[in-house]
Amino acid sequence: MTVFADGLNIPTSLTFGNGGVYVHHAAETLFLKDTDGDDKADIREVVLRGWGTGDTHAGPSNLRYGLDNEIWGTVGYSSFSNEGNRFGSGVYRFTKDGSSLEFLHQFNNNTWGLGLNNEGDVFGSTANNNPSFFCGIPATILPGRKGLSAKMVASSSTFHPITPNIRQVDVFGGYTAAAGHAFANSDNFPESWRGKRAFVAGPTGNLLGMFETSRDGAGYQSRNAFQLVASADEWFSPVAAEVGPDGNLWISDWYNFIIQHNPTPNDNRGGYAAKNGKGNAHINPNRDRQHGRIYRLVWDEAPESEINSLAGKLPTRNCSSALGDSNQFWRLTAQRLLVDGKKTEAAKALRALVGKPGIGAIHALWALDGLGKVGF
Repeated sequence: MTVFADGLNIPTSLTFGNGGVYVHHAAETLFLKDTDGDDKADIREVVLRGWGTGDTHAGPSNLRYGLDNEIWGTVGYSSFSNEGNRFGSGVYRFTKDGSSLEFLHQFNNNTWGLGLNNEGDVFGSTANNNPSFFCGIPATILPGRKGLSAKMVASSSTFHPITPNIRQVDVFGGYTAAAGHAFANSDNFPESWRGKRAFVAGPTGNLLGMFETSRDGAGYQSRNAFQLVASADEWFSPVAAEVGPDGNLWISDWYNFIIQHNPTPNDNRGGYAAKNGKGNAHINPNRDRQHGRIYRLVWDEAPESEINSLAGKLPTRNCSSALGDSNQFWRLTAQRLLVDGKKTEAAKALRALVGKPGIGAIHALWALDGLGKVGF
């Protein structure tokens, strides 16, 4: 491996954009870029400043490149505050240069999951019995920009560990810390799952759960579909699952015996009272700071990905196939490369794609918007 950038303070999320990488490390969001080809960031710019640091498990996370060509993310109750812009526990987006930051969806809890279905509808997950939220009306159009603009739609917040040896200090038997909300947005999953089944981690239950979304009037309902992966290993602590470039599911495992941040343990009988450290996490000698695991889960009928890389290729020539690929990862990547590369010469092909049936039309339209070429 090569160290792309170091000196970061608890980096919690990253996403690609503008030819580089955006990364959260409270109290800042940085833009990092390699310009000389050595795989090390030689550009390091502060895009946003103002993320709260009082509680490190309630900070910013879940950066994503959005369909609208802006950068999306979540934050917990540590909130954001800078120059009169204050918000917390929900979903926001910002322009690539950081000149505009909008709070879009107010949740009722620490927010640790963000996902887009194939149509671009927004979902999320939080702590404390809220594993699946649907983000309906943006807060930006609500009177006074106040009130919940997201609704918890999960049929049940109960999870189902396969071992009794789990440690929870609240929400016993349920999603204490629901994290991640990625959809099965590729053909590498059974047909009935595609675009509908979301993967939501339950680290305090040593499992990766699933929720099946379906239309419910103008919104959605989300049925608890039990777990996809569960372990009796008391260290197994999945915190996110994403569909990778190969179309398969990649699972991030924190792999730690002590997974909950707070509240602070206090056992008066034994004369033991833990203390909180910087960032408000209780100090525990059993916390592990060295290990972490990544798993890849492959369905036995999964096809090989038709795209392996777009490196060195102009998406302008093959934008129809890339923007219409079954894997949302490649669709968004192709869209991003067109917009970030200012490939205005692709406008004719993009307009043709807009008029064709299929998922590629959505990305072609947003690519045209990003290029300033929506008008004919």
